[in-house]
Amino acid sequence: MSDFAEPSRSARSRWRRPHDQALRVLRRPRLFVAVLLAVFAVASPSLRLTSSPSAPLEAVALSPSTPLSPFSGLVSAYVSGRAGSIEAALYDLHSGRTWELNPQLAPEATASIVKVDILETLLYRTRVARQTLSPSEQQLIQQMIEISSNSAATSLWYRAGGHRGIGAYNKLAGLTHTVMSNCGPCVGVPLPAWGFTTTTPEDQLLLLKQLSLPSHLLTTSQQQYAVGLMSNIAPWLKWGVSSDDPPGSFIAMKTGDVPISSDDEQVNSIGWVDGGGHDYLMTMLTTGDPSLQYGVDTLNEMSSLMWHQWNLDAGGGYWLTTAKGNVYNLGDTSFYGSERTRIIPAPVVAMTSTPDEEGYWLVTAKGNVYNFGDAAFYGSEASKVVPAAVVAMTPTPDGQGYWLVTAKGNVYNFGDASFYGSEATKVLPAPVVAVAPTPDGKGYWLVTSKGNVYNFGDADLYGSEATNVLPAPVVAVARG
Repeated sequence: MSDFAEPSRSARSRWRRPHDQALRVLRRPRLFVAVLLAVFAVASPSLRLTSSPSAPLEAVALSPSTPLSPFSGLVSAYVSGRAGSIEAALYDLHSGRTWELNPQLAPEATASIVKVDILETLLYRTRVARQTLSPSEQQLIQQMIEISSNSAATSLWYRAGGHRGIGAYNKLAGLTHTVMSNCGPCVGVPLPAWGFTTTTPEDQLLLLKQLSLPSHLLTTSQQQYAVGLMSNIAPWLKWGVSSDDPPGSFIAMKTGDVPISSDDEQVNSIGWVDGGGHDYLMTMLTTGDPSLQYGVDTLNEMSSLMWHQWNLDAGGGYWLTTAKGNVYNLGDTSFYGSERTRIIPAPVVAMTSTPDEEGYWLVTAKGNVYNFGDAAFYGSEASKVVPAAVVAMTPTPDGQGYWLVTAKGNVYNFGDASFYGSEATKVLPAPVVAVAPTPDGKGYWLVTSKGNVYNFGDADLYGSEATNVLPAPVVAVARG
C-alpha cells in the first residue's frame, strides 16, 4: 500500500478480446463412478486394470488427460508447510473451470488489490453517466495502478462514491463476500483504511472476469484501458501470479500488502496470465506472514509450483505394467525400473505415479509394494496375511504416503497417509474394486463392483449406483 515518488509511465495497451466462456464454479470436489464393459479401473492419478485370463496386462497408470487442480500435489504440499493462512482461486479461460485452495478460510484484507475495485467502479460510474475520465482522473488512475500510489487511491476512493459506491458496484458484479471499509482515512488507523476491506479469492476472480470476459458493466474500451494499466505495473510490485511464467506471457496484475501487526503481514496478488499454452485468472491471498518478503516468497513459490504441476498434468504419456511387474513407458513418460527380472510372490494388481510423475509404485495382490524413481517406500502388508486380495493403491497429494485397499474394504495407510476408516468389519454386497482420495488427502472413497460408494474423512457422499441394476460391474472411481 506504500506510496512511491517515482514518476508514472504511460500505460501500455496490450489486451485481448474477452473470451466468451461460460462461468462454472466448482465449489467442492465431485465424484464420478464409472461403469465399464472394458477392463480398466481408475483412481486418479492412478489407474487400475483387472484383466481377463487372455489379456497379458494387469494394470495401467498414466498422466491424467482431464484437467486436475493446479493447486493439487506440489502446491498443496508446499502450502501445508508455510506459516499463516493461504487462500487462492484460479479460473481457466480455456475450459471455464474454477479451482480453489482453502475456500473454507475467512475473508482477508485486500491491501492494495482493492485499487482494481476502485478503478472498475470509476469506469462503471463514468459509463452510466455517459461521461469520460478527466485528464486529472486518468493521471491519478495511472499512479494508483502502475506505482500503487495510496494518495491517488484515496482521492479516487471518494470519487468512486466511497464504500457505498464501490459496494454497489460489487453487488452488480456478483461479489458476495467482500466487505468494504467504511472510511478512507480512519481515525486511529495510520494507513489508508480502504486497504482493510476484506474479500475472498472467489470475489476477486469476479472482478477480474469483468476485465477479461464480456461484461454488462464495462465497455470493451474500458476493459482495454484497465488491463493496459495492469500490464504495466512497476517491476518492484510484481510478485505472485507473475512468478516463473513462460517468456512472452501476457500478464495484467495487481499486488498489495499491509501490516496487520508487527509480525503479521497481509500479502496478496491477483491477475490475468496468458502464455505457455494456458490462459487464466488467479487470485492469491495470504495473511499471518512474519514479514512482507516471507509472504512474497510464499506467493512466488506457489505460482511457480502451480505452473509445474499444471504442465505435468497436461503431459502426454502413460505407463503400463503386467501382472509379472514389467513396466512399459509410452509417450513422454520415463522408465524408472520394473520387477521383470524377479519372481514376485503375487500378481501386480495396481500401479500409481508420484505427484511429479518422476516415479511410480507397483502393488501386488498380497500387499507387496515396489517403488521406483522418486517414489519412496513407506511400508507394505507383505509380512502379513491380508484378509482379501489387495485391489487398489493411491498416493497422498504430496506423494509422501499411500493407501492400500483390499476387496473386503480393508484400508492400510503408510507414510503421511492417515487412516479415516474402512469397511473391514462389514459384509459388503460386492468386492471393493477401487479407491480415490480427496484433493487434500484428508479422506477417500471406496467403490464396489455393484456401485456402492463408501466415504471416509472429508470425502462427501454424492450418491451411488447400489440400488440400480447395472449392465456390467463397476470397475473404477475417479475424483472430479
